Order: sequence, then structure tokens, then C-alpha cells
Amino acid sequence: MRTTAILVPVYTVTAVVREIFTDDHNDPQSLVYRELAQRIIELYNMIYRKRFGSRFERCFVRRFRRFPGGRQRVDDMIEADVGVMFVNTTPTDELPMNSVVAQTLIDAVNTTNNFSVDIGINQIKIEGPVPDPGTTVAPISTASTAVPTTTTLAPTTTTLAPTTTTAAPTTTTAAPTRTTAAPTTTITTTTTTVATITQRVSFRSVQATFTADLLNPSSTAFRNRATMIETQLGTFFRSEFTSFRSFRVVRFRNGSIITDANAEFDTTTTIPSGTQIANVLIIASSNITGFDIEGSSILINGEPPTTTAATPTTTTAAPTTTTTAAPTTTTGAPTTTTAAPTTTTIAPTTTTAAPTTTTAAPTTTTASPTTTAAPTTTTAAPTTTTAAPTTTTASPTTAVATITQGVSFRSVQATFTSDLLNPSSTAFRNRASMIETQLGTFFRREFPSFRSFRVVRFRNGSIITDANAVFDTTTTIPSGTQIANVLIIASSNVTGFDIEGSSILINGETSSGTSGELNMLLCGKCSILGRQNDTAYF
Repeated sequence: MRTTAILVPVYTVTAVVREIFTDDHNDPQSLVYRELAQRIIELYNMIYRKRFGSRFERCFVRRFRRFPGGRQRVDDMIEADVGVMFVNTTPTDELPMNSVVAQTLIDAVNTTNNFSVDIGINQIKIEGPVPDPGTTVAPISTASTAVPTTTTLAPTTTTLAPTTTTAAPTTTTAAPTRTTAAPTTTITTTTTTVATITQRVSFRSVQATFTADLLNPSSTAFRNRATMIETQLGTFFRSEFTSFRSFRVVRFRNGSIITDANAEFDTTTTIPSGTQIANVLIIASSNITGFDIEGSSILINGEPPTTTAATPTTTTAAPTTTTTAAPTTTTGAPTTTTAAPTTTTIAPTTTTAAPTTTTAAPTTTTASPTTTAAPTTTTAAPTTTTAAPTTTTASPTTAVATITQGVSFRSVQATFTSDLLNPSSTAFRNRASMIETQLGTFFRREFPSFRSFRVVRFRNGSIITDANAVFDTTTTIPSGTQIANVLIIASSNVTGFDIEGSSILINGETSSGTSGELNMLLCGKCSILGRQNDTAYF
């Protein structure tokens, strides 16, 4: 016998929407409120219909409020209460537990970055009719502009209507109905809510003209420009930092157009410095379309980035590198942060191997006394319902920490031009791409830990190239001398640019081997090329 369905099964999911809260979000009749509500409803409907199919009915917005609470700030975000409604004929034993409804949203946001709404999964709260074992059902607020939610999980009691005749009494006793759930074994890693840190990023686009509609986050102009910037810059951050989570435009300001955005990183691996974030923007500026980034205008958390470099230490044997701030790789359990719950939070749950058996209290149905012509006794056959065992297994995620080495060298056979100061110019982009492609090949072949080589800027005299070489820390990090050696070897094979060996700097310092290894390489190169170029390398 299936458990009777409850009336209007509705869950309330509370999550942070990373958009700026305004007074219009308090007014369900305002255009701003309705536009955001529509985007949220479309997104949630897609997520929950895909997960629960015909059992799911629809979603609706209960209300928006300022997040965080307390003192108001201009960059406060939005907390949204959303009702997730299931078909009211769904038996209670087929309704998902509260934590499953919340986890469905978390999983969807974690696996997709191009939703029309930026949902923060770190503060998700859930109220619903099917609490996890060991929790109680919290009351669901009915302050809703849509469908009120009355959720009751009371035992079912059936009473037969009395029948009256003129003869002897008849006693009808129904046998107890026993519903026994099969053991449910859950093999799972901790349901993880990863702590994040947000870095505020600002830059100016000098080739664009500000218009008043960019002040309105709901306008077509704002949304189109924000999407264009988020999509392109998100690609660069994602390829550079394993800890990157999202890049979201917060607002636009006048002069020409100033973009303020939030770059979010998780804290389970290395968090990039302001300089590293700025370097990504400079690199991206030569490859983006539809907008530009003025390098000198870049601010990270309201301040210009400062350049800091770790100095490698070289030994005469197998080179090792000592840095003053070595990145750390975290392989243990990620830090879990959960906002203080007002009802039932998604607390990580671990179930031991021993299965738990839950037996529902028997439902007893007793008929009222009746009279019939002859005594009659009717006994109903017991009914047993057994649920199939459920096994859930979650997979772990591993992040890799990296270290960045600053590389500089002079190209004496080239002439500096002013357009090389602009990362958006054709001259800058062409020369940077040429250098990155060719030197990246040499580093990749020499070092298993090599991740990327990116030109940061060009300077006058003849042309000085400043670049970043990125290596992961899971294998040996090359020393300054090893990096310089690769550049010396590459200098005799590159085309379109040259490398003056004596000008090579690693993290701002000259790297020379104590055994004269570097000088031998330089001299060897001179002997090979001396007849072609009398200026040599010294």
C-alpha cells in the first residue's frame, strides 16, 4: 500500500543571487522584480524538471531581500526565497528529502557557468516536507504571493462509516497495516559547501562611450555588455587559476566606461594575488573583442596591483627552488562554511556501513459498531511495502597549486614603437603571440611542471619583454638558472625575434650557475653565431 500523498508538497530554497539589491526588489509589481523573478523561475524550472521529471510541477518566487542583512551598503546582493512545488498526487515516499532538493541546485550551479542568474551556493538553506533522518520538519512560511504551502506528514487514519440494520451487532476489525522500509545504505563523501573569497576588479574601457542605460542592471545594454565581458574574461581566468569560480559584472560607471566586477575563487587551493589577477587582464586585453581594457586603469580591491617576485635559490647539483611564499596544495577535506541556518541547513551527513532499518508505526483502522442480521467478522490481509535500497557515491575534486616566475629579456635586433605600450594594439598582440607560441614549446618540452608562458608588457630599449612563466607545484619547480638555460637554447632556434643572453633576468635578478654552466652555454652560442654577427652576446 502506497503512502497517501500530502497536500501541495512545496520546498522553500533560499539562495544568494549575485546582483545588486535595490528598493525595486521589494516591490513584486516593479519591472526589476518581475524581470529577475522570471529569470530565476526559468532557471529553477529547468534544473528541477531535468532532475525529477513528472513528479516536479513548477517553481515560484516567494520574495527577495537584501543580503547580507543589517547595515545597508551600495553593493549588497539579493537573497531569494523560491518555492519548489511537486505534483500534489505524488506519494510521500516518492518525494525527495530536503537535502536532495538543495543538492540538486548546488550540483547544477557547480557544473554550469553560463546561467542567466549567478547563484551563490555557499549560503543555501532549505525548508521542506521531507527532512533528513534525525531532523524535524520546520514550519514553512506562507507569506507568499503565489501558492501557500501547507505541508503535513500526519499518520493516515481511516474510519469506516457506520452501517445500521435491525439485527445482531457486527464487529469488523482491520488487521494492522505494516509498512517496512528496506535498509538504505548511503556511501558518500561529505556534502561540501566550499568557502570562497571575492576579489573586486575594476578597469576602464577608453574606446567605449557611456550611456545612461548602463546604470540599470535590468536594461538590455547592461545585460549584453556584462555577458560579453563575463564570458570572455571568465575563459582567461578559468585557464589560468584552478581556484577560479566565477566572474560577474556588478556595475558600470561613467568615464569612458568603468567596469566593476567580482572575481570569485575558492579557498581549497592557492588564491591568486592582485598582481596575478591584473596580469590575466593584461594578457586578455590583447585577445578580447567588443570591449577594451586600459592596463594602467586596472584596480584590484580598489588599489593598483603591486609587483612582487620570489627569488629562486640554485644549487650545483639537482637544482631546487626555495621561495619565500611557496604555494600550498590542500589535499585534505575542503573547508566547509555554512550560513547560520534559520531552519534546516544542508549539514554534511555521513552514514556508517551498517544499514538502518526504519519501521513505520502501524496504522490501525477500527470500524464503528453496527448491527446486522448475523454476527460477521471481517479481517483485512496485512500489507507490506518495501523500498529498494539506495546507494549514493560522490566523487572528490583535486585542485593544483601553481607558482609564477617573472622572465625578462632584451631583443637587440628590434626597434621599439609606441604601439607596443598598448596591449590592445595589433603590434602588441602579434609580437606577444609569436613569443608565447615559440618559447612555450621549449618550456613544455623541458619541464613537466610547465603550465603557461604569457607576455605581460613590452618596454623600450631596444625591446624588453616582460613575461610570466607558470609552473605547477606537484613536480619539481625549475630554478632560475634552468629557466635561463631554456631561453639561451631557444635563442638559436626562434624566428621573428632575438634574445640577448646577457640581458636575461628571472624574478628581476640575473641567474648564473655556480659551475659556470650558463657562461658555457653563452660562449657556445657565440662560437656558433660569431661569424654571422660580430656583436655577439657579451
